Amino acid sequence: MQTFFHRCGTATPSVLVVVDQTGKEGYYGNGDTFVFTFAPNLQVFRWANTNPYWMMGGNDGIALGGGAHFAIWLTSDFERGSTGACRTFQSPPLAASEDFRVKAVEVYGLVPA
Repeated sequence: MQTFFHRCGTATPSVLVVVDQTGKEGYYGNGDTFVFTFAPNLQVFRWANTNPYWMMGGNDGIALGGGAHFAIWLTSDFERGSTGACRTFQSPPLAASEDFRVKAVEVYGLVPA
C-alpha cells in the first residue's frame, strides 16, 4: 500500500486516489470527485451533495464514497474489493457482484495540457 501511494505522487489529480505526504487517514477530496463504470455502458456518478465522504485511504485499503456502503473499497493488497449502493455519489454497485477479486489496478496522473 505504501508503494502504491508513493508511486501515485501528490502533485496532480488522479483518476483513482492520491494521498498527500502527511499520511493522513480519514476522508479527503472535494465535490469534484466521481466514480464510474463501463459496464454495460459508461456511466459517471458525480458527488450528490449528500455527505463529504469522497475518498479515504489508509494501511488497510482505499475507499471511495460512503454512507451505508462504499462505492468502491480495495484491500491494501489489491487482491479483493467490494462495492455497494453509495449515498455519496447516488451510485449503484459498480461491479457485477458486491464482493469481487481484483484483476488489475491502474492509476493515471492528470496534468494540465
